Amino acid sequence: MRGAAPVAGHLHVAHLAPGAGESAVAGSDKRMSWHDNSVPLRVWLGQAVSMSASVLLTRVVLAAAERAGVRTRELAAAARLDLSLLEDPDARVPHPVHLAVWRESVARSGDECFGARVAELLVPSAYGVVGYAFAASATLAEAWERIARHSRLLYDEVRLTREEHGDEVTLGYVLAGREGPDALYEAALASLTLNARRLSGGAFRALRITLRHRAPPRRLPQLLGAPVLFGQTEDALVLAREAMSVPVRGADPQLAAILERHAQDLLQRLPPSNDDLVQQVRRVLVDALPDGLPDAATVAARLGLHVRTLQRRLRERGLSLHVLGDEVRQELARVHLANPRLPLAEVAFLLGFSEPSAFHKAFRRWTGLSPGAFRVRNS
Repeated sequence: MRGAAPVAGHLHVAHLAPGAGESAVAGSDKRMSWHDNSVPLRVWLGQAVSMSASVLLTRVVLAAAERAGVRTRELAAAARLDLSLLEDPDARVPHPVHLAVWRESVARSGDECFGARVAELLVPSAYGVVGYAFAASATLAEAWERIARHSRLLYDEVRLTREEHGDEVTLGYVLAGREGPDALYEAALASLTLNARRLSGGAFRALRITLRHRAPPRRLPQLLGAPVLFGQTEDALVLAREAMSVPVRGADPQLAAILERHAQDLLQRLPPSNDDLVQQVRRVLVDALPDGLPDAATVAARLGLHVRTLQRRLRERGLSLHVLGDEVRQELARVHLANPRLPLAEVAFLLGFSEPSAFHKAFRRWTGLSPGAFRVRNS
């Protein structure tokens, strides 16, 4: 782990190739075209922040697809990925492009276990500075804490959570809106599990892995050496509390401290996440949308606020929960409609509408077009 690391340095964000679609700032007259490479690709829920993934992750997905017999150039063209980005380990790939690479890889490989194929390639060094810091940690608990702290270096809007219940610890993987194919979540959790086993010399064992989607691939339980439960309420790795204290073989405290400082410096160079109240409310809304828009009491509880405090602070900004919910739905509707493989009924579900007709009515109110007409116009 002491060799030259492909660590991130001067970060930049790539832009979509022409023809990928367009987005707009919710509640604003300013439109941002995906055809215009001079502006950031994505306005994340009304904030001037481009969601992106490290090119290191995109490289691994492409490598797994190539091993499965998929031609990289054809895949990249379909996903509108600029292949020159792969030559720069510091590059950032726009979020929709990274997800498109995933979707095209899964579809073209025809491998129902593609997530496991990717996980096997996601060794610590594949994660750059984050992976090297992981491998230099003293214990698995310290390693996972480092990944959680530095997750933005790998993927914007990914959160790694930790909850303790009795003798069990649950490590959750959360991507806003749960976008992306099921294989992405399988790869993320399988990678955490496999790397914990690698770094502990085989001493680590998960109690179980839970995934929200259904139709389980056959290889995962055998690969991970633990039960894999599908159709669950969260994407998570569940382990015994004592597993957190398992030592990492080859731990190097001095190297870990150096890498920690470097990772913190790189985080400071990333665009601000705009983690104010409005952004926090939007994140809660995105996470909850598939179950419908949450009420004020639910949002306030998630943020640790009293309902009246939340409502007052939103009023001070000229906002309400209803207005934010409408803006979030509109922004995510445009993102989901950019994926031609996602049925309109599924888009309606992801946005928390009880019926597709309600989604169609709302979308026509936002844009003057039906969802289908909007998709055709922007295809």
